[in-house]
Amino acid sequence: MMINLKASRYYNNRELTWLDFNERVLDEARDRHNPLLERLNFLAITQNNLDQFIGVRMAKVEKRMQLYPELRDMMGLTYQNQLNGIRKKTRDMIHQMYQVLHDLLPELHKHNINLLSVNRLTPYQHKFINRYFKNYLLPTIVPSAVDATRPFPFVRSGQTWMAILIENPFTETESFAVCPIACAFPRVIKLPSNEHHDNFVLQEDVVKSYIKTFFQNFLVEGVACFRLLRDQDIALDDRHTTNLLRMVNYHLRELQYGKPLMLELQKGTSPKIKRFLQHHYSLTDKDTCEVSGPLDLHFVGQIVKSVKGTGEHQKLFYKKFMPFFPRALKEGDIFSAIRRHDWFFNRPFDSFQPVIMFLQQAAEDPKVVEVRISLYRVSSTSPIIKALEEAAENGKQVMVLIELKARGNEQANVKWAHDLQAAGCRVIYGLRGMKTHCKLTLVVRREGNGLRRYVHMATGNYNDKTAKHYVDMDILTANPVVANDANKIFDMLFGYSRPDALQQLVIAPFSIKKFIKAKIKQEIKNVRKGKPAAIFMKMNSLSDDAIIKALYEAGYVGVKIHLIVRGICDIRLNNPKISKHIKVHSIVGRFLEHSRIYAFKDGKHPQVYLSSADMMPRNLDRRVELMFPVLDSNIRKQVLWICKLMWKDNAKTRVLQPDDTWKHVHIKKHDKRLDYQQYYAKHAKQIAMKLYKHYPDCV
Repeated sequence: MMINLKASRYYNNRELTWLDFNERVLDEARDRHNPLLERLNFLAITQNNLDQFIGVRMAKVEKRMQLYPELRDMMGLTYQNQLNGIRKKTRDMIHQMYQVLHDLLPELHKHNINLLSVNRLTPYQHKFINRYFKNYLLPTIVPSAVDATRPFPFVRSGQTWMAILIENPFTETESFAVCPIACAFPRVIKLPSNEHHDNFVLQEDVVKSYIKTFFQNFLVEGVACFRLLRDQDIALDDRHTTNLLRMVNYHLRELQYGKPLMLELQKGTSPKIKRFLQHHYSLTDKDTCEVSGPLDLHFVGQIVKSVKGTGEHQKLFYKKFMPFFPRALKEGDIFSAIRRHDWFFNRPFDSFQPVIMFLQQAAEDPKVVEVRISLYRVSSTSPIIKALEEAAENGKQVMVLIELKARGNEQANVKWAHDLQAAGCRVIYGLRGMKTHCKLTLVVRREGNGLRRYVHMATGNYNDKTAKHYVDMDILTANPVVANDANKIFDMLFGYSRPDALQQLVIAPFSIKKFIKAKIKQEIKNVRKGKPAAIFMKMNSLSDDAIIKALYEAGYVGVKIHLIVRGICDIRLNNPKISKHIKVHSIVGRFLEHSRIYAFKDGKHPQVYLSSADMMPRNLDRRVELMFPVLDSNIRKQVLWICKLMWKDNAKTRVLQPDDTWKHVHIKKHDKRLDYQQYYAKHAKQIAMKLYKHYPDCV
């Protein structure tokens, strides 16, 4: 091959392509095929995603720019180049978010859902707000003067505050004061309204209308809401600590004091207030964003929750569906069901309840002697944690790895670690120098004259809440070879052994990258021999240059490559010689696509692997990840069928173009619109019946 596949023009930037993904999320808020209040939800999700990106990824780029000013990424961009691109894309996105908000408000009005300003309230609503202010807000809001003896109070990242410019009429001197929105009370206040009407007003608008109450004998010259976004990037280097738990607690305390990154103001803010805030936080115009509407669009999600319980607006939400729950697992002994055959779940279309039951029965079954599990994120009321505690209290050996470095869940995981230890579990916090991201459970049970091991493997977390909204895949098996491999992995996690002799399971950072590259090379050999050759990969992110290079090499010789990449996507299709046979889709819909599937044609013997790992350097080189084969032939056919169904989606799919843009699939006049998630949710039972047709009593 005469093409230099290391050339920067063949790679994109991970930060900029993540922003492209968030643009696709925002696009769902525009999509009129989505129910109206779900569109509002997508707007809130876009805001949440962007806040996290600024606090973590943008913060990281800024810090690296100071350390490595000349370093370039695969695309050839310095960190300064990246930061400039991030700022431009971020501003454009915020502008688009407010355009979407202003498009949605009239649509909400048609359904008698209104966000009102205080001056549009009825006399009765004014009386209600007056009582609400006097009874709840006035006693709890205390504006703070800012001067030589009264310093500027601390403002947490993401909080909405107000800055007030006041003048002493006797001395004609100007001063500033600040106060937070009352966190103890809802930001969105529901107003008394006629039947079938839902009217709301924002707390800050109410406080603004009564602001003079706080400043008797002073003139209020200006009031403005502001919001600060801080550095939320925890740099946890645990290679030299002797106590990870103490280290995480320390960093969590430090996190709230992160460096200010961005100041958000409403358009029309007094220049004096703007300069006052910029000066205090050492920010400039390039770090300041002025928006045409209320700050922090998280509030639209509160509106959605406020109307969710009313029957009048049910048509404005997605139709509810019942996840499929196999009868054999619901009614019988789960261990005998697993001994009979492997079980496959494609959640949320299939219920997560069998996984919970697996651990609950393990906790209660007197024949179970040991449970081992690796946890990354769990829910705040986790039945998984409860089952593990019960198992330990029932005298079983329970070994739990809980990853304290799971971003955003550090504090919760510290608490769970304490609770599990108190219940009698053996708890470790992961491996030094890397995160443990694999999703794996091993249950050991006395049967006959010996022991039998049962294994659960998944692409997603042991989280009963996100299992209702994330697309993930699980397998339950009693395969002895898989169980032996799982045992070795836990021996490595809890002890000092290295799992070099695994027969079926593959783990990072030791071998997943090498394994995937070998599979790609095999497809290259097959196409050169005239054998069928194809690759299908579905993942959240694709940014590892070695994997991208291997895919280019395969595409160059004619291997048919289909990629479904939800978010970060650094592969480019700008050279037909290497990308002619590569097609890239991204699906953003009702449920968050989170499963990772890696399938290889391998002549006439297709191989399918599921994994917790994306094709990113962090997953392949700096995390403990799990890749597991789909060994059951019926399940393998089912997963391949699901892959084909996803690829046929023309409703929620965007297709990567040679100019790096993403375009919707063009639906021809006589083609049917296919939202694969909607289809699967509607037909989950029939799909499962097809999978288990040889075991009709199971479903």
